[in-house]
Amino acid sequence: MEKVVIGATGSITSSVAQESSKWLLEQLNYIRQYKKYVSDLETDLQMLKHRRGDMQGQVKQAEMNSKSIKKEVQAWLEEATKIIEASENFITASNIRSCSCLCNANLDLKHSLQMVQLLRNDSVMIIRVYGEKGMGKTTLVEKVAQEIEAIRYPSTCASDSFNYVALVTLPQATELNLTIKIIQGKIAERLGLQLEVEDEREKALRLLRRLEQMRRAVIILDGIEQPFDIKRIGIPVTKCKVVFTSARGIVCEQMRAQRSFGLAPLQEDEAWDLFKQLASDDNISCEEFEATARWMIRECQGSPFEIVIRACAFKFPVFLPGNQMTLAFDRDGKSIYRLCARALYIKHVEDTKYWKWFPSTDSSFPEVVEAIALWVLRVKGQIEAKLLSPNTNYGVYLLYKFKAESMGLKAVPLKASVLGVSTTCYFESELPESYQSGDGWKEVEMGRFFNHGHDNFVVTMVLEQVDGKKYGLIIEGIEIRPLANEEFEATARLNNSECQGAPLEIAMRACEFNLPNCLDGNQMTVALDGNGKRICRLCARALYIKHVEDTKYWKWFPSTGSSFSEVVEAVALWVLRVKGQIEAKLLSPNTNYGVYLLYKLKAQNMGLKNVPLKASVLGVSTTCYFESEVSESYQRGDGWNEVEMGRFFNHGHDDFMVTMVLEQVGGKKYGLIIKGIEIRPSVYEEFEETARLNTSECPGSAP
Repeated sequence: MEKVVIGATGSITSSVAQESSKWLLEQLNYIRQYKKYVSDLETDLQMLKHRRGDMQGQVKQAEMNSKSIKKEVQAWLEEATKIIEASENFITASNIRSCSCLCNANLDLKHSLQMVQLLRNDSVMIIRVYGEKGMGKTTLVEKVAQEIEAIRYPSTCASDSFNYVALVTLPQATELNLTIKIIQGKIAERLGLQLEVEDEREKALRLLRRLEQMRRAVIILDGIEQPFDIKRIGIPVTKCKVVFTSARGIVCEQMRAQRSFGLAPLQEDEAWDLFKQLASDDNISCEEFEATARWMIRECQGSPFEIVIRACAFKFPVFLPGNQMTLAFDRDGKSIYRLCARALYIKHVEDTKYWKWFPSTDSSFPEVVEAIALWVLRVKGQIEAKLLSPNTNYGVYLLYKFKAESMGLKAVPLKASVLGVSTTCYFESELPESYQSGDGWKEVEMGRFFNHGHDNFVVTMVLEQVDGKKYGLIIEGIEIRPLANEEFEATARLNNSECQGAPLEIAMRACEFNLPNCLDGNQMTVALDGNGKRICRLCARALYIKHVEDTKYWKWFPSTGSSFSEVVEAVALWVLRVKGQIEAKLLSPNTNYGVYLLYKLKAQNMGLKNVPLKASVLGVSTTCYFESEVSESYQRGDGWNEVEMGRFFNHGHDDFMVTMVLEQVGGKKYGLIIKGIEIRPSVYEEFEETARLNTSECPGSAP
């Protein structure tokens, strides 16, 4: 088998990169002009809307005065309405079009011509295109299909032309029998052939008969993961040309490809030249941030597709597949993501009694959503941590606007959480949490987190408000962007001053900002929230749980979805009693704390939902519930539920223990899984004065 490696060391790649860069720059110029045309259209559209409104007002006034309306006026109003609707639909899709034409840019123009020439060689029937993900395999074969489609002729024409081409793109991780079925169906659809049978061999026979009637046909199979006999599909290999793409060497060997096109990564200098041509313009010079850009290029590992995406994202947000999320980069090369409203979970969003979707000309997304009448506002977003820049502090922001007529939203406290760490924030108010961003939308900070770069978790962000009627809120989406180091400086200085110069304590607190530290034999973790306050978690092993070592009642097992190595499940109980203790000196002084049991309920559970639980913290009792109609139990960002056991104010006394108890007696219970107890700063400031009053009555002694 002859192998043609299109690598970074050859003159072919240099030429292609140069030619591709020129083509992509033309696309950028096209996009700039395209956006200008769209902007002009938006201006004209607003003028037309105003004129239509004036005309409608005059018509209404005339009708009130019993005057007849000329047919020319009615026809003009109808035509104006049609033009407005068509223009709005065009503008709604403009952002997606402008970005997608760049993201789908072709980086293999010359390669495609070479392959078409090779397909005209009668001795070559099967060609393989191979290379790692992002090297441009799909882009190349799509271009080949376009080239063949452009030169197709009837069977009476030139002997080296083609009269049929079919491109089949396969989904990833598809079982082999399903792969065969998909290929047969797509080829038959392209041929206009009805395969009204289920048997694979009968389908293959019908396809074989039809394809043998073709003089010269090309079948392109994109994304082959497992080898198979091409005859199994029904392709006559003596008459049909086959091109397939694959990242696996064994596929090439077993499918007997006669030629191979290898797409190798670009070398760093070639990648840098491509990046510079794409990312530079009149306002941006790559030389100003060359070190950062070269680091980003190395992260791309020579992938032309990744380089194009990152270079373009330096200039403006680029839509990612699915058009529900955009990517951009700041000048430090850190990634900024925006999730559109369609990508979020919004409670009752599909019920038109509560929410209304509509296109927006001032949003980066085609649609935004407006609250019509709510009593419960709940917005939830998720993003994979591996998409974000590693070793980076991130802030999470809800992007919103208010209509002129709004209710129940301004200066009302909202509960927000990021990765399970809760805080209070506000829409427009006297407080500083809500800001006007540069694009005309407002933003409210939902929380902050440090991304280490671990690949195995999802960042969950939640915002909710459950009191009173609300309307007039418009949501664009959620933005996750890097924080400036200065935003953490004041808190960090305060924490360091409390360490009194002890290097070990300073190092520990610095680590706590980034990731929970394990203490006390790995049975407790300590971390810091965005205000530098300590958050402590006790694992289930650190708690007293009645009968926990008796396997008739409880079962220990490892958990991959927990920050601790083990969790415990209730097998069969009649008495549930959980008790935890922590030294007050481990907590931040002069701070309100809330205590929360972290748990899950199995699908098969009994005696736990809607059942009142007795809880106490420092001897102060309260009633709480697991999942129920009552609002004490919440779904956290890390996939666990929490139920509040109580609150207290920590003065900073070093000589007492904070004791926390939860119990329920009566009735059989099973299906409860306990992760541990979390003690974190409370976001409910209204309890502070009461807590101070209660604890001040106990000077010098344990509360």
